[in-house]
Amino acid sequence: MEQQARRTVLVLFTLGLAVVWIVGSSFLGWRWGTASGIVGIVLALNLAFIWRHRDLFLARLFVVSLVAGFVELAADWWLVDQTGTLVYALGGPLGLMRQSVRSRSLRRSWVAAKRRKDSSHTLGSGW
Repeated sequence: MEQQARRTVLVLFTLGLAVVWIVGSSFLGWRWGTASGIVGIVLALNLAFIWRHRDLFLARLFVVSLVAGFVELAADWWLVDQTGTLVYALGGPLGLMRQSVRSRSLRRSWVAAKRRKDSSHTLGSGW
């Protein structure tokens, strides 16, 4: 089998696996554990494929994806801790974030939601 065909099979298999995994977990209520599980499985499959077939193209994509993931983590930290504009649901894997940051962010989000609700009533009353 040609290298491009192998890549296509890997990509279609991992996409199909992710869809089945996510649909199944939505019925079981696994919450954030679903994302952790499927990311780990897909990473392992990609690394095994890269190692076995010595696929330099997928190795480069893998490195770019890892760098993008860490940049996203830094952006999430900034949005949660510094600006308070991103709020995660409680009960997830937020052990590294301080409780005070989460409660402050939640207070800000409720204030913003209340302001939006109040302004929509104000705008709607003139119609």
